[in-house]
Amino acid sequence: MSARWLDVPNEAFAAIYARFWDEAIPGERAVPLAELQAMVTLGPPNRRVHPVLAVDGREAVGAALLVVDALRPEAASLRFLFVPPEHRRRGIGTALLEAVKARVRAQGRGRLRTLALDGHEAAAAFARRAGADPGLRIEQRRCPVAALDGDMLRRWASPVPGFSLLAFDGVCPDEHLEAFAAVVTVMSGAPGAEAGRAPAPGDVRRMMAAHLRQGNESWTVCARDDASGRFVGYTELSFSIHRPWHATQGDTGVETAYRRRGLGRWMKAHNALRLLAERPEVEHVETWNAAGNVAMLSINRAMGFAVVAGWREWHLALG
Repeated sequence: MSARWLDVPNEAFAAIYARFWDEAIPGERAVPLAELQAMVTLGPPNRRVHPVLAVDGREAVGAALLVVDALRPEAASLRFLFVPPEHRRRGIGTALLEAVKARVRAQGRGRLRTLALDGHEAAAAFARRAGADPGLRIEQRRCPVAALDGDMLRRWASPVPGFSLLAFDGVCPDEHLEAFAAVVTVMSGAPGAEAGRAPAPGDVRRMMAAHLRQGNESWTVCARDDASGRFVGYTELSFSIHRPWHATQGDTGVETAYRRRGLGRWMKAHNALRLLAERPEVEHVETWNAAGNVAMLSINRAMGFAVVAGWREWHLALG
């Protein structure tokens, strides 16, 4: 068996990735190969995505995906590591992890962060044997678009006195880039946020442009304090040309001093009502929340988001 780093995901990698998700969410539709390839080859310059395939002879027997971000110089992220059940207990997972650890160390990083299915005994045992420590529970939630309550959303969309909304599609316009880059730093205080350098306006522009190159469309809504003109919150909703049935609710954040005024609900309702009006092909919206993020979970539960999979963070110091 050998671990082979790939420049671009191939069909064997995509097949194992599909089995990973089918085990996590039975019946899950596969992520198309074109989407995986775009994720690896068309990302922003600060982020490198490295797929690795475990091969026994001509047969692919496992895979993993490593993400290294220049904005987070201390740690790397192992997005998934999976060995199909028929190939387990042969040391394949350990060999893949060793290949990942070697690459992370070579890039001068001392920690590795990953997610594993919460309650999956074999995954937890593997993580503990590797020396990893458990962290937060992360909930993957979905809301069927058919379950969205238009009347409730219209109530939430009532303007909040003293504030206004500014919305844009795709890359943030230049005239708002400084203000938007400042407000995205609010996510650094969210539960489970990774430590790192705050993105500069140029970083933000490049990341948003890369998101479009990868085959995505995004809708961003910002809450603006009318007195100061500052952005004090934002939310993002995105769509992939590769999976037209699927939408992703990205970041939603409001500065601490401006919370409990209904700004988060207002921004999310704006996008959700537009979704209902303009995207009949979308079947569900997906979001990820730390289990301790009480404020955001309250909004998401009210909208109809329910857990489809629970995940546990694991942190591995490489020494």
